Amino acid sequence: MEFDRFNADLKLPPEVQIYKALETHFFKLTAHPPDPALSLDIISLLLPIYHDAAITDITARVDGYVTQHESALATIYALQDEATVSTLLFQPEALMIAELLDHDEPTALRSLWNTKFPESELEHLAVALGHSFD
Repeated sequence: MEFDRFNADLKLPPEVQIYKALETHFFKLTAHPPDPALSLDIISLLLPIYHDAAITDITARVDGYVTQHESALATIYALQDEATVSTLLFQPEALMIAELLDHDEPTALRSLWNTKFPESELEHLAVALGHSFD
């Protein structure tokens, strides 16, 4: 039974596999319901930054980031629950974006982001996560 589920997961598109992995961390930080369609759109947009890395490598990077910053992330989400600076924080892919910002990928991230979304949304998220584009 477990192998059947695992094999079914392998057939899912990469963005869906990543989304499912992000949800595990996301729902430990917040109960806000995300917009899955937006998540898949953003994850698809961000995948090229990872230079064709395997899905397991991408999720391992995010897992490592979340583990390393678990306490800070819990504080950020608690504060944002009270006074939201960025609604994007309440999307699972915010953790993926946080990992990219932490790995000094803001230029690539901004370039891709600006092809589809307003830069101000990314900047609000970055500020909420303790990063600045200045």
